[in-house]
Amino acid sequence: MSKRKKFWLIFSGASVLLVVLILGGFVVVYNRLELVDRGLAHPTFPYMRYSQNELNEMYPQYVNVDVATTRTPEETHRLFVDKLKEGDFDGAVECCFVREDWEVTKNWINKIQEQGYFEQMISDLDTKIEVEFMGDTLASYNYYAERDGKLLGSVIEFIKDSNGIWLIESL
Repeated sequence: MSKRKKFWLIFSGASVLLVVLILGGFVVVYNRLELVDRGLAHPTFPYMRYSQNELNEMYPQYVNVDVATTRTPEETHRLFVDKLKEGDFDGAVECCFVREDWEVTKNWINKIQEQGYFEQMISDLDTKIEVEFMGDTLASYNYYAERDGKLLGSVIEFIKDSNGIWLIESL
């Protein structure tokens, strides 16, 4: 093999290897920057991934776990029923429901009143609630209402807010 062919063969191989290394480097850096954008890696080179402990500290899964309870689900339920009995629909919703659900819940209560089922709803809700599940930030309670001689059960779900107040998440 001539020197010229040998030179071009080595030069071509080195060029291909250099291009592969450069493209590979771009891919690695791009993937690491994706992790940085998602908050899973340090924002400085070499963009190392956070450890599981660091992620748990940065993004706690249950933000209200360590918050002391200031109003129990039973107290929230009682307050909700009392406000409904007084006719204070806005107060009933705003004291006892998650803020994001206020408008939907107010509309739902008004619709029930318009359809003539409000007294029946009060009667159904004005009962003792029983714990089905009680977690650190979520709780589920059952209540039972008698209708046409049959005992019907329903579920109320609660979520604890950052002030330690258990709010109704679904009714």
